[in-house]
Amino acid sequence: MALLSRFHSLPLLLVISTVAPAQVDPRLYAGLQWRNIGPFRGGRITAVSGAISQPGVFYAAAALGGVWKTVSAGATWFNVTDSVPEIANVTALEVAPSNPSVVYLGTGDRGAGMYKSTDAGASWRHIGLDDHHGISAILVDPHDPDMVLVAALGDLRVKSEKRGV
Repeated sequence: MALLSRFHSLPLLLVISTVAPAQVDPRLYAGLQWRNIGPFRGGRITAVSGAISQPGVFYAAAALGGVWKTVSAGATWFNVTDSVPEIANVTALEVAPSNPSVVYLGTGDRGAGMYKSTDAGASWRHIGLDDHHGISAILVDPHDPDMVLVAALGDLRVKSEKRGV
């Protein structure tokens, strides 16, 4: 203890290394090619879903970029909701397990509600829940693509009966 008290008043000396990190030989990565593996717009991804019976087919919902689809396991993506301006803020997405052509999506704060595609995202039909802001989850019955459960937050700024499952 006496030894520790003797060093208590000494200033602390930090040693910082100035050795530069080893350089990587550029020939090691010269053959690599950069590519974008995700949507070009939209920011963060809010939901993903895949077609169980179709390997390599996935959908990704972007917070402000609609729904993107890949049929190449992510090598290329294309937007499937650009034709419907109301579908921008997508917060939930689900492919029907029994029919990969049926895809549901729910929208967020803007309250555009729920949409359904019966042709794997080629076209979309509004199916309701307009005022149920913030669709947070969609569950499709594994045997019936027309039976759907939806969780909705409702308008968070006011007391609302449009909240729940």
